[in-house]
Amino acid sequence: MIRFLFPLLLFSLASAHLTAELLHVFGNHDKKSPIYQSNEQMVFTIKLMSGDKTIAGPTFRWERTGDDGKTEKGESVFTEEGCRVVTSIDKPGFVRIYGTVWKDGKQLKSAPKKGGKVEPLFFDGGACVAPHTLKGLPEPADFDDYWKRQKARLVALPMEVLEMKEVEGNDSLSVFDVQLTCAGGAPVSGYLHVPKKARPGSLKGVVGYQGYGVKSAHKNLNSGTDQILFQINAHGIENGKPAEFYQKVWKERYPNYGFVKSENATPETTFFNGMYLRALRALEFIKSRPEWDGKNLTVIGGSQGGMQAIAVSGLDREVTYCDAWSPWCCDFGAPELGRVVIGWNVENTPAMGYLDPINFAKRANPNCELKIVANLGDYVCPPSGVWIAFNNFSGRKKILVRQGCTHSHWMKNYPEFIIESAARSSSGHELPTLLDGVKKPKTFKDLKAVYAQQGVKLNYVKLPKPEGLLVKKDCVYAVRETGPLKVDLYLPESNKPLPLVILVHGGGWKRGSKEKEDTRAHWLCKRGYAVAAVQYRLSGEAKYPAALHDVCDAVVWLRKYATEYNFDPNRFA
Repeated sequence: MIRFLFPLLLFSLASAHLTAELLHVFGNHDKKSPIYQSNEQMVFTIKLMSGDKTIAGPTFRWERTGDDGKTEKGESVFTEEGCRVVTSIDKPGFVRIYGTVWKDGKQLKSAPKKGGKVEPLFFDGGACVAPHTLKGLPEPADFDDYWKRQKARLVALPMEVLEMKEVEGNDSLSVFDVQLTCAGGAPVSGYLHVPKKARPGSLKGVVGYQGYGVKSAHKNLNSGTDQILFQINAHGIENGKPAEFYQKVWKERYPNYGFVKSENATPETTFFNGMYLRALRALEFIKSRPEWDGKNLTVIGGSQGGMQAIAVSGLDREVTYCDAWSPWCCDFGAPELGRVVIGWNVENTPAMGYLDPINFAKRANPNCELKIVANLGDYVCPPSGVWIAFNNFSGRKKILVRQGCTHSHWMKNYPEFIIESAARSSSGHELPTLLDGVKKPKTFKDLKAVYAQQGVKLNYVKLPKPEGLLVKKDCVYAVRETGPLKVDLYLPESNKPLPLVILVHGGGWKRGSKEKEDTRAHWLCKRGYAVAAVQYRLSGEAKYPAALHDVCDAVVWLRKYATEYNFDPNRFA
C-alpha cells in the first residue's frame, strides 16, 4: 500500500509545483497597434503557458467591460492555440478583458510572490478606439487664477533649509536628509543625492516623487553621477524611520488620505493641494543648487508620483522632461463620462478639477518632453485618463502602451506599443497614427479623407519664413553643359556654427525642383538647423548617375564655403 501511495504523493507534489512555479497567462490583441476603428472586431488570444509551451485543458472565465457601458461574460477552453475573446466598441474609449483560469472547478493560482502572497492566474488587458479624441470634463474657469494664488503662498513663505544632515552614501554619491519650509501644512522632506566630484553648473537636476502610501523618501544610491537627485516623500514627514513609525503616522494622521470627501469639498483643503506645493518647492530647491546646469530639469514618478510629475510640469515651465509611469487621478470626471473605473478612483467634486493632472498637462512648456506609460489592464490608473494627459501635453511626447499589465502585475513577455507625438493640425488637434488596415494615402487629398474618418480635419498651411532667417537663392555650385546648377541656402541667425541639413527634392529623378522645399526648410530652421536645398539634373537632361554626381559636388561646395555661411562642417546631414 505504501509503495503505491508514495508515487501518488510525488505526482501530487509535482502537479502543485507546476501550477505554482511554471504556469503563466499570456494574451494579446490581433493587430500591431491596440487602436481599432469604431465597431471593428477586436480579437484577443489568451494562452496558458508553461515556459514557452502552451497548455491545453483548463478553462478561461472572462468578463468584458468597456467605456460604452456594456458588459459581457463567457468562458472558453484552452487549446494549444489558446482561446479567443471577440468584441468591439462603437465609440471612442477602452475595452477591458479580465479573466481567470479554472480546472476541475478550482481556480488556479500563481506562484507565491514576495511576502508569500498568492494570486489567481489571470489576464487583464484591452484595446481602444480613437484614444486621441478623448477629453475630460471642462476645467474650472479660474484654474490659472487659483494656482497663481497658491504659488503666491509659496513666495510668501521663503524657502529655508530646516535641516540638512549627511547620511550614508557610497563612494560616488553624498546623500543628505533635507527638510525645507513650505506652505501647505508640512515641510518638504527628502534625500538629496549629489555626486562627490560634481562641478558647479555641470549636472541636470532631477526631482523624484513617490507613489501612494505614508513612507520615507527613497534613497537611490544607483542614481548615477550625471545628475543631482532630490527624492521626496509625499507628506513632508521624517525619513529613515522603522516601518512601525510610518504605520502609526498613517493610521493617526493620514487615514484614507486623498479619498476623504469632506477634505475634497474645496481645493484648498484637499491633501493634493499641499502635496503639489511641496512638489513645487522641491523643484525650487534643486534649482538653487550650485551643481545644477541651469538648463535640464527632470521630474519623475509613478502612480501618485506620476500625478505629481505632470502637475509640476504644468506649474513650473522650466521643467524640460517629465517621466510619468501610470499616473494616478488623471480624469477625475471619468465616472460621469461613463468610463470604466474601480475602487481606487477618488470621487469627483467641483474642487477636483483644480487638481486633475490632465489640466496641468495642457500648461507644460512646449519645449518640455513627456514619456508616459499606460497599462491596458490598469484600472487603478485607467488607460483612458492617462491617454487624455498624453493628448493634452503640447510638447514632444511618447506613450508606452503595455498589454496585459496592471498597476502591480506585469505579464511575462508583455507586448509594448510606443506611440510618439506627431504634428498638430492647424486646429491644434494631435494627429493620430494611421490605423492598421487603412490604405496608405498617396496624396494630401487622400490623407485628409483618412483623417476625416477619424474626426480630424486637416488643412495644408505653408509655414511662414521664420523671423531673422536669411535666405540666399540660386547660389551656383557647379556648371554643366546644360547650364549652372544652383543651391538655395537658409541661414538662421546664430553666434556659433550650425549643423546643416541638405535637402534633395523628390520626383523619381525625373521631376520636381528645389523651390518646393521652402516649407520643409522653414520648419528645420525654426529648430536650429541651417538648410541647403539642392538642384540636380533630371533624367531628361542627363542619364544616371549624373544626378548623384551633382549632389556630391554640391556637398563638396558646401564644405568649401562652410566658414563663410556659418555651417559646422562636421555636422552635415
